[in-house]
Amino acid sequence: MQIFFKKETIIYYIFSIYFFIGLIIFKDFGIGIEEHFQRSSGFFWLNYILQFTDFEIFKNAVSQKIIQIKDLHPNLPSVELAEHYGVIFDLPMAFLETFFNLDEPYDYFYLRHFFSFFIFFISSFIFYLLVLKRTKIYYIAIISSLFYLLSPRIFGNSFFDGKDLLFLSLTTIAFYNYYSYSEKKKFPFSNTFFIDLSFVYIYKNNRLIFSNFLFAFSIISIN
Repeated sequence: MQIFFKKETIIYYIFSIYFFIGLIIFKDFGIGIEEHFQRSSGFFWLNYILQFTDFEIFKNAVSQKIIQIKDLHPNLPSVELAEHYGVIFDLPMAFLETFFNLDEPYDYFYLRHFFSFFIFFISSFIFYLLVLKRTKIYYIAIISSLFYLLSPRIFGNSFFDGKDLLFLSLTTIAFYNYYSYSEKKKFPFSNTFFIDLSFVYIYKNNRLIFSNFLFAFSIISIN
């Protein structure tokens, strides 16, 4: 019986329960204040990419989505006015919505909310590994993870904030791989780190100072 409650296994019970609760309640959250615009941005850039392809059926479906969004939300700001917003989340969500032919509003917002939560969930486990790697103490890593998971604002926003919470998630993953890379100073780790950093870089152009700092620091470390 003791094996089920060892300090090494406690965290897996915590994350299992947390994920199960997330699966139950992710449909209970409303629409975030910027979700309509983010959805519109996703389809704008998906339409742009499809212009270089021959997927005519897909092009027509995306065009219909864009018309539908404009009809339903005529006062929505134009995406052209905010081209600096990243698309690392919005574009794949637009693709999945079109691919699975989701026409009901609750379906495509449920899709966004689930993936927003899922990415945050992955980052929370990565955060646990980061703290454990840094401290080598299981209980500190577990308590730190609970702070990360159960902060009320973060917990609530993780279901619908495809912007700042997603940035937090991607940054956490990038930090873990950077720490792993800084320990080994080998390129297999740097490859993963630079891929993660590129996601952060693409996602938020207004965080370029942060991204450039990590990039410059990693180059100095290599030398």
